[in-house]
Amino acid sequence: MGGISKNPQNPLEFIAYIMNHLEGQYVTYHVCSSLNEALSMINRVERDWKFESTSVCGGCKDGECGKEGSCKKLGAVIP
Repeated sequence: MGGISKNPQNPLEFIAYIMNHLEGQYVTYHVCSSLNEALSMINRVERDWKFESTSVCGGCKDGECGKEGSCKKLGAVIP
């Protein structure tokens, strides 16, 4: 599981993190000076990321998941 949040100790910084959701421990935790740096750090990790709004359907397949109306990420309605 990964995410980005504002640094509670310095609101001008962002924290990019990846956690092992089974153990609750950080795999990586990086303080970034900008949101773009934090996004770039998360994007460098090669994983089969699933967004929360689409994780129940198995992840994004560019609107081809085959479940009617289930693609919330793309805002698509699948016939």
